[in-house]
Amino acid sequence: MGLIHIQAKNAADFGLDTLPRFTEGMQDFKHGALITDKLKKTKDVKQLISFDERFHPIMSIDCAARFLRNSYNAMHVGKNGDGRINVLRSYS
Repeated sequence: MGLIHIQAKNAADFGLDTLPRFTEGMQDFKHGALITDKLKKTKDVKQLISFDERFHPIMSIDCAARFLRNSYNAMHVGKNGDGRINVLRSYS
């Protein structure tokens, strides 16, 4: 969605307003249907941002960067691992 893919739960955890969520899990098909509906009705980015801040390019980049930083800080880097690579793997 938007510039960077961010799950609704992660977006909410990092302070972004999203369309209503129906589960705390990573898969929320009702939430996905709301996104699809909004995209069918408009391509106006300002209007999409008013529905869900993940469409905002700067806010989504900031959210992803904070997510990556928090993950890096929390991740144990093993003797055979590079923390940056491990964080990117967890993000994807």
